[in-house]
Amino acid sequence: MDDGYRGELVESAILQVLVEILRAVRALHAREGTQNALAVTLERASAMLGCKRSQVFKLLEQGRLERAPKVGRSAMITVASIEALLADGVPRKGNTRSSSRSRRTTATKVTPSAPVAPDSAPETRELGAAILKLPI
Repeated sequence: MDDGYRGELVESAILQVLVEILRAVRALHAREGTQNALAVTLERASAMLGCKRSQVFKLLEQGRLERAPKVGRSAMITVASIEALLADGVPRKGNTRSSSRSRRTTATKVTPSAPVAPDSAPETRELGAAILKLPI
């Protein structure tokens, strides 16, 4: 394996770990204001889940989140359904796309990459621990 490719893998792993940490911190901040609440606004729900409003609507359509009665004009989501979804694991952006055609044309250049065995990829937490041990 060449050093440039290995460096790209390490950078990619670092970015993935940082994204996970950022999501966890945002979710913790969002939960602080909802400790005694039974329902939250759509905006608060998206902050708790670390996703966009459109993703919250998709989760409602799929039945993975439950609506609470509206308060005025605000759509409300039950905190219990958000916590249950967080316990199951929040879906990532890449998992929610429907199988639609790519916006790129077929004339775009595709660069081949070296095949990587799926079983050889370490878990994200192990990668995070390994990154923390790197001498920087």
